[in-house]
Amino acid sequence: MICPIRQAVSGGKADLLFVNGVPGLAVSWTRDRRYILLRRENPKSGADLVAAATGGEPHEVAVAQSSFDETEGQFSPDGRWVAFVSNESGRAEVFLQSFPEGRARTQVSTTGGAQVRWSGDGKEIFYVAPDGKMMAVPIVSGGASPEVKLPVPLFQTHLATGTNVLGNKPQYAVSRDGRFLLNTAIESAATPIVVAVNWMKKLAK
Repeated sequence: MICPIRQAVSGGKADLLFVNGVPGLAVSWTRDRRYILLRRENPKSGADLVAAATGGEPHEVAVAQSSFDETEGQFSPDGRWVAFVSNESGRAEVFLQSFPEGRARTQVSTTGGAQVRWSGDGKEIFYVAPDGKMMAVPIVSGGASPEVKLPVPLFQTHLATGTNVLGNKPQYAVSRDGRFLLNTAIESAATPIVVAVNWMKKLAK
């Protein structure tokens, strides 16, 4: 069972970051720390996204709950939008919708996408396409609904995969100044194999 908590570095009492005794995996915070986004596994609807308030009267806001899987949610820097991944189209795609109202849902990716992240100024969404390319999507969010531009490829990634990767967490991060930190798989030459023959005779000498 995953039970995210909040703990001051100076010590003190730890606070549970969910209500009604229902746990979840913490995937994103608003910058003002008023809400934390949780991914929950529902036996009927699969993976869902719920925002839990971290102060005042405990309450939750349903962000994305359906019969499909909604994962990898990320709050925008201003906390007004949530970008997430859903398989409602039959494959993983990146979507954007307002928060906390949950309106103006817009598809961001065009040919599949995962591992969604925001730029530090909230003007771009990044994601990894199925072919491993890092994609950038300009976002104009001044109005009631966002204006989503076409995705632009930035560079080819070689992100780490396999059993040594922790869960399904994104394998890169974006700093506020626009630099990328990537968990990259390094390909190296295979260690040569040495075969020794007649070694028993050599030991007998």
